Amino acid sequence: MNDLMKLRAERGSLEPLRQGHGTGGDRLAAHTDFERQWTADNGNLMLDELCGAIS
Repeated sequence: MNDLMKLRAERGSLEPLRQGHGTGGDRLAAHTDFERQWTADNGNLMLDELCGAIS
């Protein structure tokens, strides 16, 4: 409980900090349109299908 009180005093809230690397920095960002179109056409996208389609 004391840790929560210290955290609130330091940050002003108990909201979790943002995690990850932000947006647009992932390796598949260039293929987002393709993935959305594939999903719209087929309704499902498996990782092995995606790897085969973009390679």
